[in-house]
Amino acid sequence: MARLDQLSACTDESDRVTRLYLSPAHKKAVALVSEWMRQAGMSVRMDALGTLIGRYEANTPGARA
Repeated sequence: MARLDQLSACTDESDRVTRLYLSPAHKKAVALVSEWMRQAGMSVRMDALGTLIGRYEANTPGARA
């Protein structure tokens, strides 16, 4: 719940959660979730459309992620 509360604070409007694509609130939410992913040991990247992608690599070289 604490993380949901943190994420809901990333909003463009004070009276509701509004996070428009590439708005300041969207960028803040992406940065927050990116940090959580990194803390969990994931590699993190963003594609050309702004989709956040987290990935866990396999422990065995050549194995599927």
